[in-house]
Amino acid sequence: RAKIENSGYDGWWSTPEHSRTFNNNYFISLFSKGWCPKYNVNGCSDADEQRGRCVKKTQWQICHRGADTPERAHQMMLDTDMCLHFAGSRGDTLFSKSEDCCAWTATIGVRRFDVRPLLEAEDNVWCDIECGSRLTQFSTYQCLDAGNFRQGSREFRACCGKSVNNGNNLECGTAVGNVDVRVGGPAWQETMLFAQDEEEWQESFGIAWGKATENGFGRTLTALQEAECPA
Repeated sequence: RAKIENSGYDGWWSTPEHSRTFNNNYFISLFSKGWCPKYNVNGCSDADEQRGRCVKKTQWQICHRGADTPERAHQMMLDTDMCLHFAGSRGDTLFSKSEDCCAWTATIGVRRFDVRPLLEAEDNVWCDIECGSRLTQFSTYQCLDAGNFRQGSREFRACCGKSVNNGNNLECGTAVGNVDVRVGGPAWQETMLFAQDEEEWQESFGIAWGKATENGFGRTLTALQEAECPA
């Protein structure tokens, strides 16, 4: 987790439950939740910043219903996380300091992207609302219902209905070909793949981890010898 006293940021990249598990929930969270910028997380005053005593830090936090619950309140992402998948409102790199928008993904409309594995991993919940649940007397939260033209607006209100800065929640991102308009980061294809398929992520992680830990050692690394543990 990130702590203000160490980095100026505050929160976890996953829920407490998933923080204890080596899985792809980080990527699933990019899709299944609504994210809005939260400014000056560390409470740096203008005077202290001018004197060089601190720098105002901005991060992304959940801004949908249920964001204030203990397991959600401190879940966050940084710009380096969000910009992998989402583009800025002008099609450029996504920066929380210069944006007042909500980054979210609909269960419908993202071509070549099947969100059913994500719904299964999230217990059929999207932006903290269970799919199939009744919202009002006349409306139901029907995830994956491409024939329901109102479902997209319902999901936007569910994912982006609570602004952490009390501002107007506009949608982040621009169109990328015929992909959903809210994606457009340089690694959007990889984030989609890793959110859908945990084995793909584990395989890629293993390759990257090997490069990071073995780089520069050449042929000097050898396998551990088998040995019996003492009784």
